[in-house]
Amino acid sequence: MDIIDLIYSMDKVYYLDVSEYNNALDLCKYYNFSVNYGDCTIIQSMEKYNVNNIVSFDNDFDKVKGINRVYL
Repeated sequence: MDIIDLIYSMDKVYYLDVSEYNNALDLCKYYNFSVNYGDCTIIQSMEKYNVNNIVSFDNDFDKVKGINRVYL
């Protein structure tokens, strides 16, 4: 199974609550909006579920301590 098959096989969807969306906005402010709000919601989700690795072409994640961006 390659990474694409693995991603497509995942069927769980997780949602943030209002306070977590507010925390994401605080993250944006912390990074002086150099990390966009969408990325900050992802970061907030990663913190919530204790995830440290992300597969992404977006180098904004490199600005965040504790996140390991995986390159394909």
